[in-house]
Amino acid sequence: MKAQDCDDLKAYKHPIAFNPALYHASKINAELVIDGKLDEQEWLDAESSEDFVDIEGELREMPERRTMVKMLYDDEYLYIGAHMIEDHIWYSLTEKDAIIYRDDDFEIFIDADGNGHNYHEFEFNANNTMLDLWMLVPYSISQRPHYIIEWDAKGVKSATYLSGTVNDPSDIDSFWSIEIAIPLRTVGGKRDFWRIDFSRVDWLMDVIDGKYVKQKKQPERNWVWSPTGYIDMHKPETWGYVAFDPEFEIGEEELFKWEMWKIYYSVRAFKRKKGYYPEDIVCLTSDSRIRISVSEYGFDLIGQFGEHTWTIDKYALIRRNK
Repeated sequence: MKAQDCDDLKAYKHPIAFNPALYHASKINAELVIDGKLDEQEWLDAESSEDFVDIEGELREMPERRTMVKMLYDDEYLYIGAHMIEDHIWYSLTEKDAIIYRDDDFEIFIDADGNGHNYHEFEFNANNTMLDLWMLVPYSISQRPHYIIEWDAKGVKSATYLSGTVNDPSDIDSFWSIEIAIPLRTVGGKRDFWRIDFSRVDWLMDVIDGKYVKQKKQPERNWVWSPTGYIDMHKPETWGYVAFDPEFEIGEEELFKWEMWKIYYSVRAFKRKKGYYPEDIVCLTSDSRIRISVSEYGFDLIGQFGEHTWTIDKYALIRRNK
């Protein structure tokens, strides 16, 4: 180790408790009609998620309007249904792959293999206008191009249902809902579980000359299923879990991976401060199962959990070695 003391190598502290949401999706046999209404018996029987919270979790108050999701699957699709209480339903964007979060929207983030790279983002407004995006790496990790906006998610089906009068400020609306069918093969195939999260973007609006207008200098609100602790959805290590295996629980291996993530962020912070990577991590963890390997190209964290070896590289790619 180079000349340094433990004060220079501070352990990362996540802003909120690590408590990702978990949803066990039920398998169905009937074909769903994708109309946005969520009124088939399969949806009525499905368990509702807990209400969405602020993206910063317990650091902020609960959202003023309720949002919940349900999930189902069959051999071909993951079905997602979302119900959003809304007094004033509006949209402005009608072109596919527009930046949909400039409207109020509903967003889906899926990292099917859980490696923190090559995940998928979907955004929908009340008009059912969709943005589909293939994220190469999270925005905060690398300065290289981050996404492929030209990617087309083949086979996705979606529809919205609006209980109210869209783009009409003269009355009070009730809710809007959305129903989405995502082909399993499009985002990585069915496994025991996926890392997944959902976000609802809500803008503060005024009514001027009978039209909705965004309040000036007011950022969007981000209401989510599983909070990241930051105003940033691109933290796939914090997302929730959708389980296809009814016996799946968030076990010790997933918690072990979270420990590796915390050390990863500590090492990055040290590099920003000192200009080089630490040669060991004794000041960060007493867990002898995790070590660091530093080279002229960067670093790898190497963790041993049972028979499996996990690594995180400097680009935040986490994987289990075969």
